[in-house]
Amino acid sequence: MRYLIDGYNLMHAKGLMKANFRGDGLHRARLSFLDAVVGQLGHLDAVRTTVVFDAADPPANRPVQSSHKGMTLLFAVNEENADAAIERLIAQDSAPRQLAVVSSDRRVREAARRRGATMIEADTFWSGSLKHAEPKALKTPARQALERQTQRAPAMDPEEARQFELQFAEADRQLADPHRPGNQTPLFLSDEEIRQLERDIKNETWEP
Repeated sequence: MRYLIDGYNLMHAKGLMKANFRGDGLHRARLSFLDAVVGQLGHLDAVRTTVVFDAADPPANRPVQSSHKGMTLLFAVNEENADAAIERLIAQDSAPRQLAVVSSDRRVREAARRRGATMIEADTFWSGSLKHAEPKALKTPARQALERQTQRAPAMDPEEARQFELQFAEADRQLADPHRPGNQTPLFLSDEEIRQLERDIKNETWEP
C-alpha cells in the first residue's frame, strides 16, 4: 500500500494548526506532524508515502519536492491548492487500487472514490485503527513478517535513538539540497523497486 496524505488537513485533525503562528512556529509544527506520521506508518510504509502541503507558506530555502525520514514532501506550487495537487496525483496514478488517500476533504475523497483508491479519514489515521483500514490482501508475507518482528523488538536505548535522529537529520539535510546528485526522485517507488525492497526485507537477518 502506498499513501498520499493531505498534509494540513491531517495536521488540523491532529490539533497542530493554529490561526496564527509566530516565528518558525509553523515549521516546528510541521516537523512534529511529520515525525508523528512516520510513527503511525512505520519506516517501511514511510518510503511509500507522499505528503502534500499548500504552498502559501512553504519552508524557507526548501525545494518544491523534498524528503523527511523517507517520505516524499510536496508543496503545491503553481497549483490552486493542495487539494488540486492531490486530485491530479490520484488521476495520474498508474495503480490507484494500491493507493490509500488520507484526508477528510470532500473533494479529495471524491477523487479517490472515482479511481478506486482506498480512502482513510484523518481521524481514522490518528485513532490507531490505520491497519484495519488497509485491505489485508495488500499485506505481503514480507510485510507481515516485518510487523511480527517489530512487535517483538525491545525498546531502543536512548543514546541509540539519539544517534538515529542525528543520522535522519543529516539525511534530511542532504535530501533537501536540490543541487545534490540523485535528489530528483519520482513521487513513488516503482512496482519493481517495491518488490526489491520486500525481497531485501525477507532476506534480512533479524537480531533477537
